[in-house]
Amino acid sequence: MYSGSPLVAAVSSAVCQTNGRIVPCSDMFNFLVPLLAVFLPIFLLLMLISFVLCVLMIISWWKIFEKAGRPGWAAIIPIYNFIVMLKIVKLSPWLVLLGIIPFFGGLALFVVTIIMNLRLAKAFGREEGFAVGLILLPYVFYPMLAFGKYTFIGVTTTDAPTASQNPPTQTPTTPAPTGTV
Repeated sequence: MYSGSPLVAAVSSAVCQTNGRIVPCSDMFNFLVPLLAVFLPIFLLLMLISFVLCVLMIISWWKIFEKAGRPGWAAIIPIYNFIVMLKIVKLSPWLVLLGIIPFFGGLALFVVTIIMNLRLAKAFGREEGFAVGLILLPYVFYPMLAFGKYTFIGVTTTDAPTASQNPPTQTPTTPAPTGTV
């Protein structure tokens, strides 16, 4: 017989009632074995895909950081990488603290991420359509930005046109009245 602890002996000899039958409790969960046989490989495949996508994004951010003149190793440090990306696109790194605001922090960081992606696309000379790709398909567009022939040109902090872009317009002058009626 069993010579272990009394608790283990009590649990191993416990009985459960199922559909009016009394069965050992260890038989209660035998239905899980075929489910595990089906879902465990699917789960492991999804975990492998998630790992590969995570590594792809880390490598992509590493290359983007290096193109922008920042240290590539910053891409592997979880919160610091977001701070560095905010600095690259000339947004305040203090915006990271929005994430600690209860209820609205996630929404605030979502908006900051959209603005960050818009400015990142501009920093590499791309248009708003590319920024939409960065937002909706990051696993495609970030590697394109990292491994493509895009060069970092920087972000302008103001969107106002300069004097050379908009020459001043001359207002037409009206002739002065002559005084005759």
